[in-house]
Amino acid sequence: WIAEGVNGIGFFKNILIGYRHLWYLTGLGIGGTILYFVRSASTTRLLSLATGLYLVACLGELYIRTKTPVFGLPDHLSVLPFRNGIFFGFPFMAIGYVMARHADILDKVSSVLLAMIMTAVFGALLAEVLMSYMLFDMTGPYDCLFALFLATPALFIGLMRASQKRVGRGLGQLATGIYFVHIPILVVIGGLWPDIGPTTRFALTVLCTFAALPVLFLVNRRLPLL
Repeated sequence: WIAEGVNGIGFFKNILIGYRHLWYLTGLGIGGTILYFVRSASTTRLLSLATGLYLVACLGELYIRTKTPVFGLPDHLSVLPFRNGIFFGFPFMAIGYVMARHADILDKVSSVLLAMIMTAVFGALLAEVLMSYMLFDMTGPYDCLFALFLATPALFIGLMRASQKRVGRGLGQLATGIYFVHIPILVVIGGLWPDIGPTTRFALTVLCTFAALPVLFLVNRRLPLL
């Protein structure tokens, strides 16, 4: 953050929203703080607040990303961020909190029904991405997707069911390793092959990231980075 200077709105934007991919850490802190103060609210109110804030993010991003005369925005407004602790972090954390509150009800959902729900919501997620790309001629990345709000808790329930509610330390280290390693790899690939297409860049980044993880785990045994 300091490398970009401590003066100007960009510095304060980094503090409130986060620096590039580290937005997640800031979003976690802000979203968790909001959830702490509203945690005693009823499930209906929590879900209503979370859904309302996330809908604002989805509609705002759709408005900004769509490159048509109807939705066009001035350049200085086209960088409005909705991927932050208020509109992104808190809604998903609130869903997780509600899921923990009603874990007994979720446990009664059959595996067949859960599989059907996951298939439906991930199909909707894929359809939304394709629609955004082909119908609205949007420019990515697509951060705040409507279907993501349903696909994420469905995936989480499926993972918890598959792991018998035990997310081990190894899975946590794996996720952390991917999170911190993929950006440097992405930068290196972009420097070596600047003209590479986004899909190929994504595939290479995934492969190189997973290839680098064993080395990172070996280093972590000596120096606890994760």
